Amino acid sequence: MKNFTSNNRMWALLFILLSFPISTDAHEKHHAKPLPMENKGEAISPHEGNQVWTTINNRYQKEIRPIFQRACFNCHSSETEYPWYYHVPGIKQFIDHDIREAKEHIDMSDNFPFKGHGNPEEDLEGIKQTILKNTMPPSYYMILHWESKLTEEEKQKIIRWIEESTKLR
Repeated sequence: MKNFTSNNRMWALLFILLSFPISTDAHEKHHAKPLPMENKGEAISPHEGNQVWTTINNRYQKEIRPIFQRACFNCHSSETEYPWYYHVPGIKQFIDHDIREAKEHIDMSDNFPFKGHGNPEEDLEGIKQTILKNTMPPSYYMILHWESKLTEEEKQKIIRWIEESTKLR
């Protein structure tokens, strides 16, 4: 494969800048209603039903986290690996904004349940809908990060984990 020359890098950066949407808000504005993870009619909080969250988290760490580490952690965790073009003025601000917004939405740094502005049920449903609608990663991110795209097998594995997790109660 041919190495990038400075001229090729300039064209790649120009392409990236032109590919950014006017709004970099990659997630949907409205969150889904909580999933039916209920205990006698009440939703289970992360602090209650510890066994449920432990069971879900154990499977997450074993089967799903490796997928998310490759495909999602650059924006949705504290394990960001910045690309070679990160320090280019303008691009740095876009990247910082996207990472900050991504982590506010869902932060996968500390396993399941995730941190963010949703509850665990909303997070699971949000991940499922994101996969079904194919809205992550954003197309402008995939231009230089093809490895972040989920395979069909990975998508099915994540959806199975979500569906089986919601049936634990």
